[in-house]
Amino acid sequence: MTGFSALRAIILFPLSLCWGGLAQCRRWAYALGLLTRHRPAIPSVVVGNLSMGGSGKTPFAMLILRRLLEQGHTPAYISRGYGRHTRGLIEVHTGHTASEVGDEALMVKARLPQVAVVVGEQRKKAVEYLINSKGEISYLVFDDGYQHLALHAHKYLLLTPYQKPFYSDRVFPMGSLREWPRHASLAQALVFAKCPEGQGREQLLPKMPEWLRDKVMLFSNIVYQANLVPLNTGQELAVGPNVEVLAFAGTASNQVFFKEISRHMRLEWCRGFRDHQGYQASDLKEIVGNFEALRAQKPGLIALTTEKDAARLHGHPHGYLLSGIPLYYWPIDASLGTNDYKLLDNILLNQ
Repeated sequence: MTGFSALRAIILFPLSLCWGGLAQCRRWAYALGLLTRHRPAIPSVVVGNLSMGGSGKTPFAMLILRRLLEQGHTPAYISRGYGRHTRGLIEVHTGHTASEVGDEALMVKARLPQVAVVVGEQRKKAVEYLINSKGEISYLVFDDGYQHLALHAHKYLLLTPYQKPFYSDRVFPMGSLREWPRHASLAQALVFAKCPEGQGREQLLPKMPEWLRDKVMLFSNIVYQANLVPLNTGQELAVGPNVEVLAFAGTASNQVFFKEISRHMRLEWCRGFRDHQGYQASDLKEIVGNFEALRAQKPGLIALTTEKDAARLHGHPHGYLLSGIPLYYWPIDASLGTNDYKLLDNILLNQ
């Protein structure tokens, strides 16, 4: 450890103790009944994490929604609506914009229009609204909410990136954890997200704490679809090695997206933005300017972004700036192995 690293640790360690201690006190307050928890009247599951930043919760929540639909349920999706410029409870429709309801909720509604989608800071009000106004709802899926202790869901699934599991991290500000790692024990299952092909439990066990090794574990990977979906004109385009791409993205894993493009297509230029980036006119002009410069030499060039960014661009006030270029997004799905689907069904359907 260098002198700077040691000094940083000395400064941040007590702050991490305070952060973790406050989070622990909140849990004690709810456990002792000093603060009230609300349990939904119908089955419910929280897809959450311990770390700050993206861990693949929304794709996995969509996997659960599809699974429940296949089982004959009528599920609803509830989230806070991160990144929106509004407050209060809103039922999401495809005509909304990301600034009104958040990009992830809008993405879920676009992909699964038959599912009721609600955003709201207070999950209890969202639950009451769905039960009172949509009596056919039979299952509630909460995107995030592991630390929303006023909600007492029936099931908790804790997501963590396979490449950086929570037990190798530290509490903020020394690391990115919202609370002590031991709170993972409250989940019915650990979901290792974005799992590389061929990797699984055997590779993780040697570095995993003893107290976690008996937990139910699911291993999820991201599957990119075979076709690119047009945002402004044209038909779907098959992914292939001759597709020339200018790419941009504003997610928690931009480099993963760009790397995947390079594996399957010809990446000519890329630009990363912050997660949940609220695109400015200058950002879109930069993209168009670089596209036009490249297209002079590569007439078949397309622009490509993520499904989440596509939701953010839907109804964007400066979206017209992109209308002159062929713009596509690349849909993704979370997936599990056959045995893990059975484990998931057992968790979800056995109350």
